Amino acid sequence: MITRRTLLKGMGTAFISLSAARLGLELERRPTVFEEARRAMGGPFRITTVGSDRPHLKSAVKAGFEEVWRLEELMTIYKSESEISRLNIWGEAQLSSESMDILKKSIVFSQATNGAFDVTLGAFENLVVGSDFARFNKQGMSVDLGGIGIGYAVDRIVEALKKMGVKSALVDGGGEVKSIGSKTDGTAWRVGIRNPFQKTGFSRVIALEGASISTSGNYVTSHIIDPRTGRVPEGLASATIIGKDATTADAMSTAVFVLGPEAGLDVIEKTPGLEGLLVTSTGKIIESSGFNQYTV
Repeated sequence: MITRRTLLKGMGTAFISLSAARLGLELERRPTVFEEARRAMGGPFRITTVGSDRPHLKSAVKAGFEEVWRLEELMTIYKSESEISRLNIWGEAQLSSESMDILKKSIVFSQATNGAFDVTLGAFENLVVGSDFARFNKQGMSVDLGGIGIGYAVDRIVEALKKMGVKSALVDGGGEVKSIGSKTDGTAWRVGIRNPFQKTGFSRVIALEGASISTSGNYVTSHIIDPRTGRVPEGLASATIIGKDATTADAMSTAVFVLGPEAGLDVIEKTPGLEGLLVTSTGKIIESSGFNQYTV
């Protein structure tokens, strides 16, 4: 016999069970963060992902690192069997679609900056890129993708993550950063721009959602050379560029650093979709006209 008491008791149990089921479902849907750091292309890479399925995020991050390691094998100049090394050794080589893509993009950036960005040692005008090959028109030339390769790799990692269904992530190539979506609370990812004259603190903190940022500078080591003069640029301490993709941000931050404050800012203002923050060698901070839209 079902009495009113047993009916209410049963209803109470059903309600509790239903609440527990809903709670379990909410816990499953609650965002989780999976992050991993590895070394690639001679520097640190960090991939931070957000989602509800931790094992899937782990698989996606693994796919991202496998992509950058694959690109490294194609483009490194430190292994004689890589495609770029074969080009440098023989002066001509058949190349994969990825190597062709990055060389073509490099030439576009060289033309846009009047040679301030140049991946060749010997003038980019002497690099011929065909349908599936590249060659030098001058002896003694070589290619070094150090000023664009990490940004390119960051873009490819992002593509790999998106193919795996990742909706929220931040990929950091040690100076070149790109985001997917927003953070767990729905707000944009925040990235600090280091002040080259301070050991701690930032020149600016920006909100980065579906965009890329890259900073170039010689305040740690003098590794950026003006390809037109062979000398270390002196006008800027750092150049930060925000753009749609990390390849562009990487290459243009290098070029703007070489160009200096006035010419560099002019290039930024004339290039659609590009914004920048420059810190001069005397510590003055210069922002492009639309940079404040990213500032937190």
